[in-house]
Amino acid sequence: MGRGFPVVADEVRVLAVKTQSSNEHIKQIILSCRSNLMMRRPKCHRNVCGIEESSQASNFLSELAEQQSAMLKEFRLN
Repeated sequence: MGRGFPVVADEVRVLAVKTQSSNEHIKQIILSCRSNLMMRRPKCHRNVCGIEESSQASNFLSELAEQQSAMLKEFRLN
């Protein structure tokens, strides 16, 4: 019964890593198109800030999933 949560925690961690990678890719695309986006700088800046916030949230979820997985490893079923 308690074996399902580590699987979910691992999936959350994998999803957080993928989200972080995607966010970084999007950020690089935005930054590489800077000469075209200079006129839209305020919107671009907000997007980059939003991506950074999403990346931080992904890191937090990944760390949380790892902590919960580690805590669950302490329990053993008979």
